[in-house]
Amino acid sequence: MDRIIVKFLSGGRAGHTEVYPVTRFSSLYLGRDPKCDVRVDAERDAMVSRSHAVIEWVDHEEEGWRQYTLTDLLSSNGTYLNGQRVHGTVELNSGDHIRLGVHGPEFRLEVELPEANMQPEVTQSLRVDPLLKTPPPRTRSAADALDGAATVRGAHLASRLERTVEPPEPSDSGGP
Repeated sequence: MDRIIVKFLSGGRAGHTEVYPVTRFSSLYLGRDPKCDVRVDAERDAMVSRSHAVIEWVDHEEEGWRQYTLTDLLSSNGTYLNGQRVHGTVELNSGDHIRLGVHGPEFRLEVELPEANMQPEVTQSLRVDPLLKTPPPRTRSAADALDGAATVRGAHLASRLERTVEPPEPSDSGGP
């Protein structure tokens, strides 16, 4: 899944980084308004319009790529892409610099693409929690399957886990 990474270079949020997964958004609005996705500091960056600009994307599924664009929303102080004022809609590329206003906050936009053949990784914490009602997952190796004992992967974790002992199976003693 593509992710848009916004690294604030100047302005009230300089040094901050925000990550936006493309699948969770249909576009990203930039401005001072609390409803904007990418918000600047309203007090320190007063030259930024409430709804200043928008980043949008279009999937070209047949070709297998996504196109990103930047549009100025008729802001008072303009939107700049790599130092050039934006008129209408322009194409965006990873690494581009966007500035909101002539002397406004600037940030670098990066698009992180997933690696080819990357499979999702499912992880689960094996931390022992005394309040945990369900015990941590245990796995059986082929050798353990024969004797019925369960093992936990990772020797350092096994020593921290409490072992549960199952009661012995009842035997027929041939009583009275």
